[in-house]
Amino acid sequence: MTARRLTLFLTSSLVFFQLWTPSAHAQDQTASEQVLISYSLIADTLSNDQMTGVKEAAALLIEASQRLQDRKLATELRKSSKSLVDASPSSDLTSDLKKARDHFKNLSSPLVKWVKRNKSVGWSVLYCPMVGASWLQRRGEPVRNPYFGEEMLSCGEKVS
Repeated sequence: MTARRLTLFLTSSLVFFQLWTPSAHAQDQTASEQVLISYSLIADTLSNDQMTGVKEAAALLIEASQRLQDRKLATELRKSSKSLVDASPSSDLTSDLKKARDHFKNLSSPLVKWVKRNKSVGWSVLYCPMVGASWLQRRGEPVRNPYFGEEMLSCGEKVS
């Protein structure tokens, strides 16, 4: 193989692999989508006054956050998600829900700031005046307050 053909082969191979290898931006976008999906699972579960699956979704959120390019956000998410994973269940669902909702409030804070800053398509920021905290929901969905669940499911106002 001549030097010219070798150069052409290597150049075309490099271009091919760059096209087929996800860019850092694409990987970060996939990680952020996984973070938001895991977060949404937690919010939906809490809005249904349930705890089943919260720890698992928080663990998935931690895993996805490790692939985010925004290191500060990743660190904040891991810390607040870990509190949901580590929360020890008791026989009192009401007590567990209260603790989980407190941890969820801490988890929501950095994500809400991040969504506002990045204008994440498809997500809305909602605010519960009774708790004084915000949360995220997919755009267009009816309000489902994770802080009060069935007690005040539709309590909340769209902020952005």
